[in-house]
Amino acid sequence: DSSLLVQNVDWAFKVWREQPWGKNVSFDNFCEFVLPYRLGDEPLGFWREDIYKRYNPILDSIRLLPQAQDPLVAAKVLMDSLVVEQSHFTGLFPAGPHLGPSVVSWRAGSCREFADLVVYVMRALGIPCGTDYMAMRGDNNVPHFWNFTLDKDGKTYITEFPDPNWKRAVSMYNPKAKVYRNTYGLNWKDVKRQQGKMMHPAFRKPLYQDVTAVYADSLNRDLVVSSDILCKEVHKGDIVYFCLSTRMDWVPIAWTVFEEDSLRFQDTEGSVIGCLATWNGKRLVMQSEPFTYDKMSGTIALLTPQSEKEDITLYFKFPLFCDLGILRMPGGVFEGSNDSQFRSADTLYYVKQWPFRLNNTI
Repeated sequence: DSSLLVQNVDWAFKVWREQPWGKNVSFDNFCEFVLPYRLGDEPLGFWREDIYKRYNPILDSIRLLPQAQDPLVAAKVLMDSLVVEQSHFTGLFPAGPHLGPSVVSWRAGSCREFADLVVYVMRALGIPCGTDYMAMRGDNNVPHFWNFTLDKDGKTYITEFPDPNWKRAVSMYNPKAKVYRNTYGLNWKDVKRQQGKMMHPAFRKPLYQDVTAVYADSLNRDLVVSSDILCKEVHKGDIVYFCLSTRMDWVPIAWTVFEEDSLRFQDTEGSVIGCLATWNGKRLVMQSEPFTYDKMSGTIALLTPQSEKEDITLYFKFPLFCDLGILRMPGGVFEGSNDSQFRSADTLYYVKQWPFRLNNTI
């Protein structure tokens, strides 16, 4: 429906021209992070006008202030209001296409749905915004999505709904290895690098920018791996993938072209366990043993299976110190009752402080 595209273009240019921060949104950033009529593969729909009318009055309080010329200031005010409304975080939404602008009303889902929510609202008001993501977290078995905006100087600030605060990208502490930015336009640099070769589906249509350096800052480095660690024959010009684990499988997060004696993955950050692989068109073929990639030194150490077994006792396999849930435990109580409806209950234990656990790395 051409009317959908026409309305999207009209409303995008309207907010870009009328909002005081629009003068500090470059045309390139406008085209990539304000103008697009969709985020990806969600159902098409008319969304800009409704969201604009719902949230634009919130910004009346700052519109005439000098600092309102900075998109970041507008994003902060808007985010303060967005997080007040009730929301429900759940991982039960099935994998598949994005839900579309309905997430603004539903306010439910995982990090991907909430990142979409913020993008729709910000873009409807002319604030450059999008989604950055890790194809696989370095300290977990899942991908992760969050939002970014650009201030008047083009610097990246990030937030993870429902956190109302926008922080510099370098403040993100999570082990990440690679960070990408979803884009509407193709990454033609990567298209040319592929040279028509058979690629893993994750990289076949590169609608992303590599922004790892923005997050890693001084710890950003190229991961250089000697061909000596390859356990199978790889030929010059073959595509090799840097993978992170997800439960019983591996997920490619970066790729490079194999040269005669080494592999170089540009712009990476360490503190992860990885593995090298190739793609045969149907599945990944592992080409190395797993290895640790040190964040500070940039060195790798192979995790070679030993012939002897050793018995160890693990108190937990996941770093509970990263679980924000335990920070809410102080003040909680354990109760007991002889009544199944707990009409009369006794306090058995009062939680005074959040539990501290050993964090030894095996």
